[in-house]
Amino acid sequence: MPIAPSFQGLRARLLAGFCAVALSVSLVAPAQAATLFDPQIPWRTLDTPHFRVNYDARHEAIAQRAAVFAEEAYAKVVPFLKSAPSDKTELTLLDHEDQVQGLALPYPNSQIYVYLTSPDQNMLTGRYESWLKQIILHEFTHAAQFEATGGLTAMVNKVLGRAIYPNFLQPWFLIEGLAVTAESRFTQGGRAKEGEYDMILRAAALENKLLSIDQASVFNYGGWPLGPSYIYGSYFYQYLIERYGEDAPSKISHAYGEWPWFGINKAIERALPGKNAYALWDELHAYLRDRAQRQLARIKQHPLTESQRLTATGRYHHHPAWTPDGKLVYAEFTDQRPAGLVLDPLDGKPSERYVKLYPQGSYSLAGGRYVYLSASREVGRFNTFADVYRYDTKEQRFDLLTDGKRALDPAVSPDGKHFIATLNGSGTNDLGLFDSGGTLLRRLTANKDGTQYSGATWSPDGEQVVVSAWKDGARDLYWFRPGETKPQPLWRDSAIDVHPKFSPDGQWLYFSSDRSGGVFNLFAYRLKDRKLFQVTNVVGGATEPAPSPDGKRLAFANYSAVGWDIHLMPVAPETWREVALDAATTYAPYSGEAVAAPPVPESEALPVLENPFPSQTYNPWHSFSPKTWYPVSYIDENGYMAGVNTVSNDVLMQHYAFVNAGWSFGGNRPYYALSYVNDQLPPTLSLSLVDIPANYAPGRRLDLWQRQTGGSVAATFPGMPSKLLDTYWIDGQSLTLGYSWLSVQNLGVRDRGTAAPLRPVPAELERAKGFPQAGQTNTLGITYQFADNYKPSFAISPEWGSVFGLSYEKAAPWLGGTAEFDRFSGDYRRYFGMPWRHHVLALRAAGGLNVGKRDGDYYLGGTGSTNLLTTVDRRHIGGVQSAPLRGYSVGTLSGNRMAMGSLEYRFPIAEIQRGLGTIPVYVTRVAGATFADAGWVGTDRLSPDMHLGVGAETRIGMSIISVATELRLGVARGTHPTDGTTQTYAELGISF
Repeated sequence: MPIAPSFQGLRARLLAGFCAVALSVSLVAPAQAATLFDPQIPWRTLDTPHFRVNYDARHEAIAQRAAVFAEEAYAKVVPFLKSAPSDKTELTLLDHEDQVQGLALPYPNSQIYVYLTSPDQNMLTGRYESWLKQIILHEFTHAAQFEATGGLTAMVNKVLGRAIYPNFLQPWFLIEGLAVTAESRFTQGGRAKEGEYDMILRAAALENKLLSIDQASVFNYGGWPLGPSYIYGSYFYQYLIERYGEDAPSKISHAYGEWPWFGINKAIERALPGKNAYALWDELHAYLRDRAQRQLARIKQHPLTESQRLTATGRYHHHPAWTPDGKLVYAEFTDQRPAGLVLDPLDGKPSERYVKLYPQGSYSLAGGRYVYLSASREVGRFNTFADVYRYDTKEQRFDLLTDGKRALDPAVSPDGKHFIATLNGSGTNDLGLFDSGGTLLRRLTANKDGTQYSGATWSPDGEQVVVSAWKDGARDLYWFRPGETKPQPLWRDSAIDVHPKFSPDGQWLYFSSDRSGGVFNLFAYRLKDRKLFQVTNVVGGATEPAPSPDGKRLAFANYSAVGWDIHLMPVAPETWREVALDAATTYAPYSGEAVAAPPVPESEALPVLENPFPSQTYNPWHSFSPKTWYPVSYIDENGYMAGVNTVSNDVLMQHYAFVNAGWSFGGNRPYYALSYVNDQLPPTLSLSLVDIPANYAPGRRLDLWQRQTGGSVAATFPGMPSKLLDTYWIDGQSLTLGYSWLSVQNLGVRDRGTAAPLRPVPAELERAKGFPQAGQTNTLGITYQFADNYKPSFAISPEWGSVFGLSYEKAAPWLGGTAEFDRFSGDYRRYFGMPWRHHVLALRAAGGLNVGKRDGDYYLGGTGSTNLLTTVDRRHIGGVQSAPLRGYSVGTLSGNRMAMGSLEYRFPIAEIQRGLGTIPVYVTRVAGATFADAGWVGTDRLSPDMHLGVGAETRIGMSIISVATELRLGVARGTHPTDGTTQTYAELGISF
């Protein structure tokens, strides 16, 4: 799973595994493009004893180093967990996003994805010896834990392949916590040794806000803090190890892997007799409270800092900065209003929205008019890169400055003529000097040793720059003169030093550091005599110092149990406490005891391996070959039928295949449903073949059986994200061209209440609504899709933008069939955010026109029954042949022409953020909606007879096995005097 919470694609990492299982039990799998990675990259593979390392050929040296780290991880983790993947693990190195992420999945292979971007100063980490080493060990811990099976589950896997891995469904604090524990035990770094997790748990314990077990069990927790499974889970396991022994983690994984049928509590009872998850969670709370009290006593050995709290809603308030006229700007990301920059006049008047975009990293003000900030944007279909924008606060306009440079953390020079930014890519980053228009003047560094820069700041005279840099296992402050000298450390120690900022007179360098016993505080370095002073002494954490233009006040971000808020304090050097630069201390991992900080590792250039692992061109077959076969059984018109199915894709998702095939024993014939997608080159190519029985229920006791034989070929010119990406932004367009053929044979009708054989289809069912008609239909089709909508955090719906789909199908005898028609259909959805928090007005209009015979009717009616995965389907719509019309039964209206419209007003009701203990069902929020649906149909033209339905829904945002969806509880009334009805319904999925 991601090694750090990310604002994009959290649920995608779960959906990828979930889809593989969900599709494997369905009869027919739709052909769709699934690749997430650019197939134009020259992919290669390294073979090691336990891994296949897939990488861009341009990253050969990184891949060789990753291979060494992977084998080291194997040697340490396998004895610790007493389990290992049954085959080589696929380790894929990615560089298509400027995000710190990793992912591990047990399906369809044991596979790991690692992004090459390293943490910046805002993650408050820096003691790792190598981030690549740490993240590989973290992700391989997942891979090894998932493989812990036994008894019946092991027997099933021996027969069916990679079929059942119960540990993939453990509560998330047991999954992520174990990986953080391993990274912290088997490397010099690890987030359990850093100050951020310690800070979060200390504040929660002291303020009586420790999370319940259900809140830490879910992956997509929407409260604070984000990603609690990492934080609480790591301390849970360390407590477990200290209290119950080194082998307690592996005992739990093996117990659950062998006997998952009665939940994690029973598994823990089997591993640790007399204990269960709830009892251990209570023990953890007591342990954390006692630990926090001991920490508080040490912190209070010096007076606590008094400051003015400017914000009170917590979560994310970061990056304070001052305008020349003494107003305060800061970044805000909460559930109260949209993320962005806020301007506080500090005169008692309310703060106001300054920039409607939350920066990725820090930002920089140029005078009182311009704001330079970095933000991620889609670059082509496959990449999401950061670039620098300039926002004109007067004209309220964004200008893209560094197109495609992967530039972060802009810092504008005092004269406004230049800015420095971090240039990311290929596992490292450098500093670049730009003019104010975004032209790269020169690269200021050219690192070959893995150094990572962030947070540059200029001196008031514009001659010097200080930056926070990670190098050789330590994060320190580095000084240089742009274009004249290379960055040099002001000092070297193991404290984490971040967020440097010069005082207006250039005499002081403010920064934040955990050198005060592991607690992040503000410090001031006096440049003239190189003396260091501790400015604050806080209980939670203080970061991001920002001195006011007159030098009299200091704004900073202060942590409490509800998150980060902006505070203000006077600059009073006489109250600061001088400290020695070489006296950095930290907390001993987990115990909370203050100890001397570990020494800084020796300098280590990235070595060239003497015996590199053999490399070859990427071969998809190793991961694409089917790994699992599931037995399935059905009935057809003749009785029993049985078969097997499998779903498979290679790790780069260039190939996707689904097979469901078997034998009808009563009909003495095979059945099959096959699909294949090739995504190696644009366009995406897909093929499907099907020969299956289809069953419909035209009446309460009748079954109509049909034999459907056909297939399709299609080419898609993709431009929209995959369905496996659940991002905030849905932006792009695509075009699909295809040919399909379908032969339908009405086999007969059976009364399901008797054992009577099939009888001929009655005449009244020959033209029955909603059933494909007997005959051969061959069509050419084209579908266009477009989306530009946005769903912010804490929202109940997209809040602006649209989704649009349009399709055309041509059926004619010259295409090889008997049907003849021209069918046009479209679907348009639009979202308008209201002035009130997360209120949305949503509109939908859909319609269809069938010119020709009645071989392509449209149908209206029903509540729009959906399935668990339709929360991601709103980016992939085309034309429609049937549409919901609430207040009317399914298929109430049909005709060659159809039009419908929906209007919904959606509004939040409550944030819940609670679940059912360790059961994987979690409620995030409750919302409501009122709606009106209207529909018209006709044969030669639309009938003026409008069918109107009105109603209301309660929508419960849920996570089921960590897949996000909605439970819709609704009541609808159709107002038409003859066709209308009153409906009550409960459905999973979104409406539109």
